[in-house]
Amino acid sequence: MHGRATHVLRDSHRKSSRFGEACIRCPMLHVNPKMIGRLDELEHDLIARRQHAERENWRGEIEGLDLTLTFLRTKREEAQPLARRPLVQLGIPRARGDGD
Repeated sequence: MHGRATHVLRDSHRKSSRFGEACIRCPMLHVNPKMIGRLDELEHDLIARRQHAERENWRGEIEGLDLTLTFLRTKREEAQPLARRPLVQLGIPRARGDGD
């Protein structure tokens, strides 16, 4: 069940994170708006894992998954306004002349 989340998210040392959802809990993580679709995939996977945990009555796992889902949804809400923001063209810088 962990396969989908574990091999995509990476830690700071560029190696696979055993528990990919732990990364989404990090307060330093800022989601690129281009990755909102990936957050949707992760949410779908976490919901399926939560349903499995409910069937098995794994209360600790359910609590952890709920916490991860809360962080994931918060990160997505933070990234969505950035996705709607238009790009700003700054132009090409030029060297200053004597008259500038």
